[in-house]
Amino acid sequence: ASATERSKDSLRADAVRKVSEAATVDVPDSLVTLQKARLRAEQDRRMQSELSLSLEDYLKKDGVDKEAFEKDLERRSYDMARRTLVLEELAEKNDIQVLPEDITTEIAQMSVQMRVDAKKLAEYIYGDRSRIMDIAARLRMQKTQDYVAEHVAVEEKEVDFDALPEQGEAPVEPKGSEEASENNE
Repeated sequence: ASATERSKDSLRADAVRKVSEAATVDVPDSLVTLQKARLRAEQDRRMQSELSLSLEDYLKKDGVDKEAFEKDLERRSYDMARRTLVLEELAEKNDIQVLPEDITTEIAQMSVQMRVDAKKLAEYIYGDRSRIMDIAARLRMQKTQDYVAEHVAVEEKEVDFDALPEQGEAPVEPKGSEEASENNE
């Protein structure tokens, strides 16, 4: 991915995180539990394919505290469930929909990435309603994230690179922050 694409992805992720944090939403424990199981299974698959280790063996081998790992997994699962609920609500309120041509385009892109025939991949995907629904749900979330990023206000600030601290030094307060803190007192 190019630097511009990474920058856009970062902006989109930051915007979604900020909107999610600002929203008032009840996150059901059952949703967090489901997300936690998905994350655990995904990490286990990754450890198995990359290192030929189970997640449990990886944690033991690297000396990762199981309790700290579980706590982090719980926090990430909660954050993901919360973001999903907020994005679903935004999609609903803003009538964000996935059109048939969106799915066709996605299948074409997937076929290029997977280096398979687009027609065969389409037949496979359309052969199971749940596959189509998964793609549609993912595309709707992407469209909603794009919507959030497009509607976020970005404030540009001038950076004085000479005033940046050297590695290991304490951070320097931005210009104007002294006045802002005096006004808040």
